[in-house]
Amino acid sequence: MRGHNVFARTGASTTLFGVVRWAMWTVCAMTLSIAYSGCGKDASSATVAPAAANAGVASGLGTRRFKVLDAVYVAALPFDSIKQDERSKLAAATPPLTAACDALNAHDPLLGAIRASCRLAAQFNATEASDACAARRSARCVQRYDRLRRILRKLIRRSHQADRVIRESDLTRKCREALQGPPRGDEVYVGFYRVLGLLKRATTTASIADHQRSQRLNKRIVAMQEKLPNGAQSLTLFRRACA
Repeated sequence: MRGHNVFARTGASTTLFGVVRWAMWTVCAMTLSIAYSGCGKDASSATVAPAAANAGVASGLGTRRFKVLDAVYVAALPFDSIKQDERSKLAAATPPLTAACDALNAHDPLLGAIRASCRLAAQFNATEASDACAARRSARCVQRYDRLRRILRKLIRRSHQADRVIRESDLTRKCREALQGPPRGDEVYVGFYRVLGLLKRATTTASIADHQRSQRLNKRIVAMQEKLPNGAQSLTLFRRACA
């Protein structure tokens, strides 16, 4: 799941609105969730057909675990259409995602590992939605970038842990691959972490050069993120591989 984009698609303005698009990588990817330009059809307005009643049996996931994971992917779908600076939409889409993450059983080794990164992705989105800073050079902006970097650092660590648990599980190969992060997922996370660092430094020193570097780097990272599966694609992949 980490490989989906639950980070809303945000290109970075000075605020880097929406580095996390998901929740599991998951949002226009599902645990490491966010950048904005939108990706594809507005999934929030589409009707999502329910999965088959016995989904999860053949993959070894089981019907109960399949159902709660499927709910996370569905909750991440609205992030596909959230665009830069649409904070009200980001704020509205994040609570359902948080609830879906919280519904994952923390005592189940597999679900618990995914739950941790899922909740961090949702937390990142919640911070983006509620904690704007208008003045470029202000202590509040510095604190905001620090908070986002802390969340992102934890998210990277937790996502690695979740991938390890998934790899060591007894699920089918296709299901394991569907739940793990994409090959270049870490590059996107680390790239956004670097962007936040440059924005923090630019805010502290009023450096135009640092601000311009952050914009150039963010543009490259967003282009990489756009190549990751979006929420709808991630849901389809999950249902096919883990049914």
